Amino acid sequence: MAPSNVAARPSGVRRCTFWAVFPQGVIALAARKNPLRAVTDADMPDKPPKVKSITEAAEDGDTLSELKAMRVLNAQMMSNPNIQGRDFAALSRRHLEIGREIDSLVLKAKQEAAEDGVTGTPDEEWDEEAI
Repeated sequence: MAPSNVAARPSGVRRCTFWAVFPQGVIALAARKNPLRAVTDADMPDKPPKVKSITEAAEDGDTLSELKAMRVLNAQMMSNPNIQGRDFAALSRRHLEIGREIDSLVLKAKQEAAEDGVTGTPDEEWDEEAI
């Protein structure tokens, strides 16, 4: 015989996996309809692209990659538990500046792409006779 403070099973619930005890009484919780499954390789997200080192980015002349590498290095130095307050303040200020520079370069590249008409469509072949 069930105690008086046990809730009756709701009409839509077929079975109960466990009972939950609350101050108001014991409540039956419904079972999942879709059982859990193991994660497969297809479920895993794609790996983000590797960030170049500062030296590699400088050699390539890629300013955006260089700034991203500097930001990663800056974040690693800021994570040091032995960092002094004055160094942390300077690094955090520089970290914000680098972030703004990265954002401005990305925005500038997007605007230039829009102005140039780069929409993924190939250019037409040049026809000298059309002139």
